[in-house]
Amino acid sequence: MLPGHRSAPVEIGAQSRIGSLLRAMYDSALKEPVPQRLLDVLKQTDASAETALRSVAEDEFKQPDGR
Repeated sequence: MLPGHRSAPVEIGAQSRIGSLLRAMYDSALKEPVPQRLLDVLKQTDASAETALRSVAEDEFKQPDGR
């Protein structure tokens, strides 16, 4: 809200109706399947993170002579 501006009061019935509609939209969105493209990106991210962690772990456990 902008300084100096008042918001118009919202009637209890309107608040309840808005809440119900938002819950219905949210519930509907939760039932949507996850897009394959997003699943692919997540898989790539997991693989990259695993590779990075493996590299860090290998560096941590190398012996002083580089083995």
